[in-house]
Amino acid sequence: MADFRTLDNIIKLVSVEYLPPMLAAFIVGVVFSGGITRHLQIIFGLISVTFLVFGFNSYNAIYDKDIDRINKPTRPLPSGRLNNRKAFNMTILFFLISLIFGLLINYTFLLIDFVGIGLAVLYSHPSTYLKRHYFVSTMIGNLTFAVIYPLEGWSINTSFAIPWYIILFLLFIGFGTSALKDFEDIAGDKKNNIGTLAVKHGHNNAAKLVALIFFCSLLIVLGLIVFRIFDIRYIVLSVFIIIATFNAFFLSKDERKHISRKAFIFGVTLLTLVCICLIMLKLL
Repeated sequence: MADFRTLDNIIKLVSVEYLPPMLAAFIVGVVFSGGITRHLQIIFGLISVTFLVFGFNSYNAIYDKDIDRINKPTRPLPSGRLNNRKAFNMTILFFLISLIFGLLINYTFLLIDFVGIGLAVLYSHPSTYLKRHYFVSTMIGNLTFAVIYPLEGWSINTSFAIPWYIILFLLFIGFGTSALKDFEDIAGDKKNNIGTLAVKHGHNNAAKLVALIFFCSLLIVLGLIVFRIFDIRYIVLSVFIIIATFNAFFLSKDERKHISRKAFIFGVTLLTLVCICLIMLKLL
């Protein structure tokens, strides 16, 4: 029973619900760089990305404990089921595992991994605490999804050019989804002066802004089709984007916390499906 509780605490510490879109973004990078046949490196990459995500989330949880006492009091650290020292030791272990598997791939992957760890420190550590700054709070988490993980996928086969158009698209749709995460945390974020869209603009206005950001990602897809960077098949992406836009718009009509949570989980699911769609369209 004790082992089960420990495992449950670790799962909640690392926020595994964020993992699927991050792994999918990595595979997007692999596929659009032509590295899909390098199976062993892909396996190592998936392991490295997994533990980089775990390290980022657990490191953030350590310094977000006071905020989580308000927003998520049942999480392992604010509830006292896990102490800071154990959480910090696990974070170091997660980062080390990520770096070891990154080293087994190549130095480019390893360098990008170090950048990802650096972002985690800049985002959460009290000496920098970038999440307190307006816009930066949402953008840092999005940079890992839209830039770090696709670039790690690309690094498996660097003979191809960096798929900048994929990164641009993921930046917009990922930013909207990252912003959705903050709606359920408004109370704690406001008390601790965290510069999220929801805190700065209020629930309703921020939700409408997120809907606009999703709409911009639709315009990017259409533009890539017009300029023949994407072929017409990629129009199917618009279905997911339109659903995501309406998800954010309807969120502006309801400020209840459990609705915000459902909207975010739905957004993460859509984000994962968008990445899977990109992968399938490229491979077919």
